[in-house]
Amino acid sequence: DPRDVLFLEEPEHLNWYHHGRRWPSLFCHVVGIVHTNYIEYVIQMGKDADSVVPNNIKEGAASGGTTLVCSAYCDINIKLSDAIMPLPNEVTCNVHGVRDAFLAVGDKQATYQKKWNALGKSASRSVYYLGKASYGKGWGELLGLLEDAGTDLRGFEIDGFGSGPDFEKILGRASALKHAGGAFLSMRPGVSHSDELIHNYGVLVNPSTSDVLCTVTAEALAMGKHCVLARHPSNDFFENNFCERCHFFEIG
Repeated sequence: DPRDVLFLEEPEHLNWYHHGRRWPSLFCHVVGIVHTNYIEYVIQMGKDADSVVPNNIKEGAASGGTTLVCSAYCDINIKLSDAIMPLPNEVTCNVHGVRDAFLAVGDKQATYQKKWNALGKSASRSVYYLGKASYGKGWGELLGLLEDAGTDLRGFEIDGFGSGPDFEKILGRASALKHAGGAFLSMRPGVSHSDELIHNYGVLVNPSTSDVLCTVTAEALAMGKHCVLARHPSNDFFENNFCERCHFFEIG
């Protein structure tokens, strides 16, 4: 007899080929959890000058393959946000969470905040961004915004944490920005988001729109921080549930 429920993580992967009976015939209900925006990855890869296949063909193939696989395998497809393309039998719902370590940091910082309030002092409002040092992980958007602001952000300081293939390029643009009289982006090697180095920062700036639902933002909110985010479908969950600590800017 069929078993009750099967959860397929990222069912849109074309390598979810099952040898034997189809998943829906083995389980009463098959639920797909879709949490990666592969269409966005295809678009980013399409910016490569060496790309031979036209972007519209790659996007169409990825879209068609995703629709086919999700339809064939799943009775329902849960999207973490509407940043993902429309899917068969879709439901948009955040079913992810964060590790207890981040909630513990948030509890500790809340205790410190009460002590600071009693002394008439305010909590830290130092600003940071954290992510793999790759332009596709928000650094391109962050640097673009800081460069567009120019000298309007003279004296503004933000600490960046990240290791990756574009670290030196990011460091170079950050240095040029500082010398042009703009904001000061201080780049540092990547650390775990729960590292003690991050605990006392008050504000996360995360302009990325490539994630379906950004884990870094969820972790920052769990630690009690404020977040500056782009108004985008990937951030709808945060806007709807944490509006008192999330501050949004319009793209473009």
